[in-house]
Amino acid sequence: MKFAFVYLALLLGALSASVLAESASPRLRLLTEDYPPFNIALEEGKIGGLSTDILRELFQRAGIPYSMELLPWLRAYAIAQQEDNSCVYSTSRTPSRESQFKWVGPLVSNSWSLFAGPHSPAGVAALDDARGYTIGSYKGSGMSQYLADLGFKLELARADDLNARKLVAGHIDFWASGEFSGAYIASANRLPIRLLFSFNTVQMYLACNPGMDERIVLKLNKTLLNMQRDGVVDALRKHYR
Repeated sequence: MKFAFVYLALLLGALSASVLAESASPRLRLLTEDYPPFNIALEEGKIGGLSTDILRELFQRAGIPYSMELLPWLRAYAIAQQEDNSCVYSTSRTPSRESQFKWVGPLVSNSWSLFAGPHSPAGVAALDDARGYTIGSYKGSGMSQYLADLGFKLELARADDLNARKLVAGHIDFWASGEFSGAYIASANRLPIRLLFSFNTVQMYLACNPGMDERIVLKLNKTLLNMQRDGVVDALRKHYR
């Protein structure tokens, strides 16, 4: 009888531990690049930016443990596709990417824009006017894929800030970047670059590995919706205007 009681207690303990293990949220690995003002590399390895601020508030409210890392975009994007419980931000949600991730958001809107430098050809007032010219973008971005699909001539850099210097030097004719990120990079480096026009607006998300537990994705999206409704997201945006 005593043996049966001990066995039952051990069994119940094991079951309780199993339930707790299953209910506990795994630590999510959030990966990003330096893409101001949405994700910004700060001193001592810290990460700032609008999307980062929104995600920190989101994960705190949701009670889900996480870590953040700043990596080159192609590496961050590949890890999120390949590793469980990993996500990448700020990721443009496009039709070609739809089935590759589970999506949390939108976090922010991003206007894709064309920038000119001191050596850029004149007379370009719309995207079609730029056909035949070399447009700088960066590898793995939704913007470069969009322009490639439309048949534009591209020169791809490994990081977006390199395009700004190539534009000023006359190595590319135009530069395609986010409206805010392009202006931020130009201003921070005091480069003579001007915005011509925006040609597309996309929503940017936290893109998570397709194997992510659907319950976590639903919880994050529900929490984010509540943040949008109670004005927290708008309040965070005001810091970057």
